[in-house]
Amino acid sequence: MTKKIATRVAVASNHSEPLLGSGGGVTHTVGKVWRWGSNNLLPNALSLLARRSVAHRRIINDKADYIAGKGVDCDESIGELRHLVGCANGNGETLRCVLARLAMDMAMFGNAFMEVVTDAQRSFLSLYHVDASTCRLARHSEHVVMHHDWSKFRSSEATTLPLYPNFELQDDGTLRSVVHYKDYEPMFSHYGVAPYVAGLDAAAILYKTDRWNVS
Repeated sequence: MTKKIATRVAVASNHSEPLLGSGGGVTHTVGKVWRWGSNNLLPNALSLLARRSVAHRRIINDKADYIAGKGVDCDESIGELRHLVGCANGNGETLRCVLARLAMDMAMFGNAFMEVVTDAQRSFLSLYHVDASTCRLARHSEHVVMHHDWSKFRSSEATTLPLYPNFELQDDGTLRSVVHYKDYEPMFSHYGVAPYVAGLDAAAILYKTDRWNVS
């Protein structure tokens, strides 16, 4: 069983983080969301393609590794900043680990989501990567709706968090928000576009060719 570590970062305080780990958000009936793809399952298709095409996956991995680098340098004389770099959240993940996962989502989906956790006193700061494939933007574009499987969506199982810079108070006493990273793309207001969108057919042909050659 993985040991979780309480984090107190960004400001000096003895206040412990109330919740060790991500997973905040209010559970309730969720209204309409902006579809991600024609059937709202585009991330599933992009994930499957990345797991099938060897060259395509290698490019995504290399790009994410290049962006994340070997780690994050900071002024170690600032204790709070040093702590954040070494332990970014209650799961004990380093800031480099969080950035690497965000970079992977950006390279694969053209979108990335990061949960920000603090409290009313701003006595700590925790940063969590949120799997982009589980996220959709609410129709009013002020919240992120998260569900573990959008192909079998049940509103009672969905949770919502506000988009940064808005925060909402949670039952555990924390204030939480989600940062949505995406690049500008004409005609796409709500979601970013995968950077390899023009090469989707080529990526698909690569793995299909291997299957044809084997058969």
